[in-house]
Amino acid sequence: MSKNWITVEQPVVSDSSTVRYPLSCSPALQRYFSREQMFVSYGLNLEGVPESILLIPIVATLAPVAWVLDVELRIRALDAAFVEALESVRRTLPQIHPGVEWRGEVRVDRLVELSTPHRSNGAAVLFSGGVDSLATFFSRKKECQRIVSVWGADVGLHESRFWEDIASEQRSFAQQWNTEILFVRTNFRTFFRSYRLRKRYFPSYSNWYSAIQQGLGLTAICAPLAYIHSMAYVYIASSFNSQFQQSWGSHPEIDNQVRWASTRVVHEGLNLTRQQKLGVIARHVRGANPPVLIRVCWGRSRNCGRCEKCIRTIIGLLLAGLDPNEHGFKFRATDLTQIRRRFETGSLGLRPLHKGFWIDIQDHARQKPTVIVPGCSSFIEWLSEAPADLFAGNERLPWHRVLWQLLMSQSEPVGTWLRFILRNPFP
Repeated sequence: MSKNWITVEQPVVSDSSTVRYPLSCSPALQRYFSREQMFVSYGLNLEGVPESILLIPIVATLAPVAWVLDVELRIRALDAAFVEALESVRRTLPQIHPGVEWRGEVRVDRLVELSTPHRSNGAAVLFSGGVDSLATFFSRKKECQRIVSVWGADVGLHESRFWEDIASEQRSFAQQWNTEILFVRTNFRTFFRSYRLRKRYFPSYSNWYSAIQQGLGLTAICAPLAYIHSMAYVYIASSFNSQFQQSWGSHPEIDNQVRWASTRVVHEGLNLTRQQKLGVIARHVRGANPPVLIRVCWGRSRNCGRCEKCIRTIIGLLLAGLDPNEHGFKFRATDLTQIRRRFETGSLGLRPLHKGFWIDIQDHARQKPTVIVPGCSSFIEWLSEAPADLFAGNERLPWHRVLWQLLMSQSEPVGTWLRFILRNPFP
């Protein structure tokens, strides 16, 4: 019996700035695709960008799909350096996700090497406005002329009002720090039915993007931009540091393999803990006018201030000598009483992967930092002496998270309907 296949046809550029990717597949694979075509809109004229570069975003998205489903991904033409990178990524994936068999293949009809070297200079940072990307921007500010913000990565395409708020914040940031911002819009998370793949291959992850797509897929979206602007590097911020590295969609052993033409991807910040990153941010933004907003929570408005990640950032800002109220949070010193109670009752929502963050925060609390918000000293003292098992987290998810994951993982069309009703941004 012949191998199942996915064929990516010639990309179609419309309105000079949007590239669409027609594809076909064997009948057995149709259940994994929606009726949408993948598209990426760059807001820039794509004239002159070779097909071998234009195809990189969809190949990066579909290659892991082909590998786990053990199918053949057929491509007309592709940049030779990227093909080599893909093979390196494939050899590395079993080390990061050893429980999955990576058996499919990417078949390219024509490898393309630029006849003359593509002169590269400068760099760009993938930018969300969170702690990781802000620290990367400030660490690489001298060489990074641009930041790249992708609508469709963390915010769903139907959340237009929410996105405009974020885009407005990011435009202000770019203007304040004299850098260019490039906006990209894409459905690369929703044109295929990733929930079916996640449920089958990565059930412990909340979604396919977190498990496998965040590094390879997101960085590859930048390929046409990097070609147009002759970028030498695209930086993607680390989510963890080397001491607490987790198996995640963005991983240094994957991201640092990715390259095309004369552009290389760099997984940045692995040598810094999250609290050290806040220290980098503090050194650059202390006294800035206007203050730099930090967005760590993807709720329906600004940072919710209640989730574990918001609280982790609020405490981190205090220890870095910053006032959370000036950086996107609503905070009163009296809130610390409730935060301590949530620690002690186990209701903060700590997971085992959070332990490294909090141990690092505790280490900084023990260094007697200068906290500029009055009324916090007793909490900082308690935090510095708290037993380590307070930060261990729970392997078992609370019932509401279990219920949420169950609803999110239902088969189509029920799952799509439930995810839409429950306001999941990536139905």
